[in-house]
Amino acid sequence: MTSWPTDPRLVETLCRLMGAPDARESVPETVAALNLYPKT
Repeated sequence: MTSWPTDPRLVETLCRLMGAPDARESVPETVAALNLYPKT
């Protein structure tokens, strides 16, 4: 199971929303740094 900060569908959607398709490498770190995802 992929954790949601690195889920390719989430990364792709966020890149599209940001208008930055080349940001795929930084999105997971950015989302993780925001600490918004649920802890398991």
